[in-house]
Amino acid sequence: MVIAVIIMVILMLGILFLFDLQNVIRSKVKIETADQAAALSAAQWQKESLNLIGELNLIKACDVLQSYVPPELNNQIPPVSDGVKAAAACKIITEMQTRMAFAGPVIAYGAAQQAAKNNGVNIYDYQKQSSSGTGSTNNVIKQVQLDALNYYTNLDITTPTGRLRYWDACQPGNPIYDRYPTWYDDYRGMLKSVIDQGIAVRPNVRIGIENVTPYAFKDRVFYNAILGEWWCYMPLRSLLKQPDSYWSGKWWQKIQYDNPNFTGQSEIYSLGVKFATDNTNMDNPDPSYYNQVNSSTWDYYLSKLSGVTSQTWIKNNPDVVLPNITWCLYDSSWGEARMDYISSFWDRSQGGYLSGNLKSSVKYDGAVAYAECSQTINLVNSFESKMDAPTSVQDASAEALASLKGNEPSPIRTRSDTIINNGIPVGNDSSQDGYPAGVIARTLGELEPPGSKLKPTAAPIILPAFTNVALFPISMFADNINLLRNTDDPLSAFIIWLKTADDLYTPSVPPPAGSELYLQALQKLDTESFRKKGYNNNFVPGSVSNNTYFADAYKYSAVNPGGAGWLQQVHIFTNNDPKFIYDPSKQTVPDNINPSYSRYYFAYSNSYIIIDPSGKARTNEQEVCGSGYAPNGYEGPRSGPPRF
Repeated sequence: MVIAVIIMVILMLGILFLFDLQNVIRSKVKIETADQAAALSAAQWQKESLNLIGELNLIKACDVLQSYVPPELNNQIPPVSDGVKAAAACKIITEMQTRMAFAGPVIAYGAAQQAAKNNGVNIYDYQKQSSSGTGSTNNVIKQVQLDALNYYTNLDITTPTGRLRYWDACQPGNPIYDRYPTWYDDYRGMLKSVIDQGIAVRPNVRIGIENVTPYAFKDRVFYNAILGEWWCYMPLRSLLKQPDSYWSGKWWQKIQYDNPNFTGQSEIYSLGVKFATDNTNMDNPDPSYYNQVNSSTWDYYLSKLSGVTSQTWIKNNPDVVLPNITWCLYDSSWGEARMDYISSFWDRSQGGYLSGNLKSSVKYDGAVAYAECSQTINLVNSFESKMDAPTSVQDASAEALASLKGNEPSPIRTRSDTIINNGIPVGNDSSQDGYPAGVIARTLGELEPPGSKLKPTAAPIILPAFTNVALFPISMFADNINLLRNTDDPLSAFIIWLKTADDLYTPSVPPPAGSELYLQALQKLDTESFRKKGYNNNFVPGSVSNNTYFADAYKYSAVNPGGAGWLQQVHIFTNNDPKFIYDPSKQTVPDNINPSYSRYYFAYSNSYIIIDPSGKARTNEQEVCGSGYAPNGYEGPRSGPPRF
């Protein structure tokens, strides 16, 4: 009987534990599904909006060509010039494009919320709040809802924030106002309609710093790479190879970033568009003008669609002068530098993680749709822990010892009480940790001139070239997006502070709260011995013999300032063949994997280095940091942080 009771108690505890476990797993799956559905829904509306804007660009082009009829065929009295009619028609179309740049993303915002809710994400957190010793359950609005309301409030031009950012765009004479006079009221009204239905998903927003140069300083992993000495990490490698002159003076003030002003479009799920007027006089008398074939202009693609170009039309109508037309173009956010840089982590040929290489037609940024959401679940089991996640092995040991002795760790941890009373947060919430960890979706498309497929941005004018949306790894974009939240994340605030910091060690203005790790990393990067330990610009390769590579004498140190950094040091292999016997007469032998390489063995040991056909020894950077020859094939192991 006693044994049966004990077994029943154990089974009940197990059942309760499994119930909590499946509840957490189910919630995680639900949140992930909701994130994906929300991101894809938003990206789909971005695609439709861009295609509609592209169609309107084509309508402008066709309208201009068709509007220029000979004056004698114009029956209006008094006749109105065709140029005036075409310009007026194009102005209306431009207003439609501007409206779409606001309305499309807001619809995407609403679609993302609906997709998340349809996948079971709650709008509200149900948290237990204690008052006078009694518990009462209240509906507490989630932070993501408060952030959306705060953004809507800041849009009000009667507030200091709204006046500073949006006042000029609401005045007659401003290009945005001229294109869309009611944008302010319409945009705020649409946003309020979405917010009133309840916000479940946090989107990306075109506010805050972006386009940081060097990009590494916007990469959170970069700071961990410095502290952990992950020499293979690409952003750290690139900076270490900068000349010594780069690190002179207040080198950290060389960091550049954009803090964009209002760009005249929706800042939530922004499409990345701009408007420009073609001031070229199409009635150019220079014959060479008509011989120019520029495949990156709208004229080229118009000719592929309609079989006629404006140049051909002008040749047949020499007395007509085409008016200036305002076209909707891609803005600078569509640049390819970010994707080209990131491809080093992904392309197979560069040692990346994909089975193949990224297609050139997807190497652009532009419109991306981010989604993150979270919810709180209550546990059946209650537990309590006096220990928080330690920051070091020493902290963990000290707290564990204090707990075993029955002493209170210092400081006292209270996180467990929060979990017991309010449940466990499940999902992604960057307002808590500052790091985007949701889902990214992108619009995809191609232009297809004869002979090759080009990405949509090959033409500066927006065309209806987008055909699909797809999910992308969040780590491709996590450090290149800004999220809709009340305050800057610690890293963005740190970069803004860093630009004006007078000193890294005793700054007159302290760094922002929560950025201590970033400052600690840059203090380490500021140390010359640290940088040269990884890569030494003063090292001269080939100045030592093969035997010397097996010793430490050629490596960088305080007594050898011209030595090789870790990336430059020759990689030493170990022969794993148990039958290997060193033969002094065969110290150098062809490699059994690639005969064009040779192995040079250290005397009476199973250690060897690889010599390439040019006679150079293979380095750690070549063998450990990316694709290259290695004992296990043609791609050596990589060290550094995981990208997923």
